[in-house]
Amino acid sequence: MQGLEKQIPAGSSDRSASAFCQPSGRRRYVVACVLTFLMFLGNAGSALLAPILQAYGLTQAQVGAILSLYGISAIFGTLVSGAVAQRIGALATVRVAAWIFLAAYLSFHSTASSPIAAAASRLLQGLGYGLFLPSAMVYAKAQLSTRRAVYFFGIFSSMIPMPNIVGPSISSALLDRFGADEFFPLTAIPIVLAALGFLFARADAARPGMPNSGYLAVLGMRSVRVAFVAILVTGLLFGIVPSYMAELMLSRGLPVGLFFSTFTVVLFGARFTLLSFFERATRQRVVAFAIGLMSLAYAMLCASPTAFAAVGGGLAFGLGYSLAYPRLSIWVSDRFGAEDRDKPIGLFNAFFTFGTYLNPLLIGTFRTAIGVEGVMAGLAGIGFICATAILWTRAADR
Repeated sequence: MQGLEKQIPAGSSDRSASAFCQPSGRRRYVVACVLTFLMFLGNAGSALLAPILQAYGLTQAQVGAILSLYGISAIFGTLVSGAVAQRIGALATVRVAAWIFLAAYLSFHSTASSPIAAAASRLLQGLGYGLFLPSAMVYAKAQLSTRRAVYFFGIFSSMIPMPNIVGPSISSALLDRFGADEFFPLTAIPIVLAALGFLFARADAARPGMPNSGYLAVLGMRSVRVAFVAILVTGLLFGIVPSYMAELMLSRGLPVGLFFSTFTVVLFGARFTLLSFFERATRQRVVAFAIGLMSLAYAMLCASPTAFAAVGGGLAFGLGYSLAYPRLSIWVSDRFGAEDRDKPIGLFNAFFTFGTYLNPLLIGTFRTAIGVEGVMAGLAGIGFICATAILWTRAADR
């Protein structure tokens, strides 16, 4: 494993002249942010995939199975992305992934009426996502120096969930106006723009390297092992948001927006303001605090079915998640040189994606016995244990 971990010179300082590695780095970073936003703005139409597939005659069971395939191919894509990026480069992988994602999304226009064909489209969509996200993260990180890296990387990672603020509403309006037959070509326009934009984006200075950092070697490094466990728990806690949170709010007679609006405002507000403040704290303390907040949100929602708990839970969860994901990303990526960063970031996202899709599986399995709140209480306990363990470890400094 020697040679994998980036050697950090003694006495190095974060106070570099610029937050970007090169004079052109700012432009490349902004381009990456804009194009990533467009990619996921188009993908926001996937929020309406279930009713569209049902409108084409698929059963609820078939739709559920098709939607779940996304997680399988996404995890596979994140693992493959590291090997691909080390051979052809991060930006080239982003380009390939963007066109795969676009092809998969547009294919629903022809496959939505067939369970098998729609399943193939969904698998391809997940593969495109899995290839895209780690490579886009590596490309964006390559533009940043150590100065304020967490802050700017946090802003970049916000481009992924930010389209969900307006995307589903726009997609719903297009569906009502033009119908299912025109839905996918129209909502794919931002993805087309992003795929074309990445073709003209400039590659960073780092050249593709030989695939010399295997996944097992990365997992064997004590300096990042804690971060992988932490991102798995982060994904496990986050998984309730896209799966069962809306159902939980409605079952209690509460407006869905009480949690989601608070969560969204705090998430983006913290990314643009508080991340720079938390840069001064050690990574262990920030991550432990963040996971502790997410666990506290679960505890609040379990303890009380009130509007106050929903708003408080959204606040704690939004702040915790806004701190955890970018700080853990930098924790992993900073331990490697630019030429060896692809596989670790791919593995990082695979852990997060696995945790995200494990959450609804656990809730679906145990909710009959102990209810959604019982599962959430157990997950909150796991989160608190993880946060406490992180505070007592020094693995990040080894």
